[in-house]
Amino acid sequence: MQEYHNIKIIGFDLGHGETALTWVNANNQETTPQSLLINNRKSQITAIAHHPKRGIVIGDIAFQMSDASTFDIAFKNRKFDDKGYQKIITEFVNAIYQHLIATTQINYEDINYFFVGCPSGWWQEEIAIYQQILAASLPNTIVVKESRAALMHAKESSIFTIQELQKSVLVIDIGSSTTDYTLVKGMADTPIDFGHDLGASLIDKEILKNTLEIHRQYRQGKEEIIQLAEYLNENEILQIEEITQLEDIFKQTPLYKNRCELRCRKAKEEYFNFYDLHEN
Repeated sequence: MQEYHNIKIIGFDLGHGETALTWVNANNQETTPQSLLINNRKSQITAIAHHPKRGIVIGDIAFQMSDASTFDIAFKNRKFDDKGYQKIITEFVNAIYQHLIATTQINYEDINYFFVGCPSGWWQEEIAIYQQILAASLPNTIVVKESRAALMHAKESSIFTIQELQKSVLVIDIGSSTTDYTLVKGMADTPIDFGHDLGASLIDKEILKNTLEIHRQYRQGKEEIIQLAEYLNENEILQIEEITQLEDIFKQTPLYKNRCELRCRKAKEEYFNFYDLHEN
């Protein structure tokens, strides 16, 4: 008889902005969900870099690699026909899987089921392609709609009473790239899922756009040195000198645009964290 005590159910939250994983024992109903660590942290930015010496690097460490040859962020989207997109997703997911193996958080001998979230607005055909891409790196991959997963979490964590769940329930999941909805009229009914490509990452892009516009206004047509400050190890500063058109540089070398956009996101987070701490 096959033993099942090594079966793990792993929730893989591969987000547009952040990535995190949690697991439970499939045969123990009383198991408390536990986080799987990436670079010794429960959550990492969804980022990947290629380094000439270290190879593929993911998460916050990828952002710290000032001499990386490529740096990609926010690559969870619907570009399923784009071979470059498929390559980035595959490499990122495979790097996480190999990291979990290398750190003995999961084992090849275990039976692992990976449940990966996707935006609720994706069509079934898109979900099938996404699952196929993920399956190249993850064994036993199952893709579920994110807002539906949030609904199940609310149900099982006793946030609502049984009486409340018997009524209409609408879950709104505002993420980095999309806003998703799941509507249920009574928990026995089939959920209705829909969503829109409207997420908080648009704020990051707008901050970067406004920053460039402010720079143009202050330059007043003069050729000046532009300094793009990034938080790196030992407070290193990445400098780009004598740039007349940053947009052209960003098009030619997306690495710089991605690093600047991520820094804008960090500035946004710092602003709201400061506001939350000092709110009366």
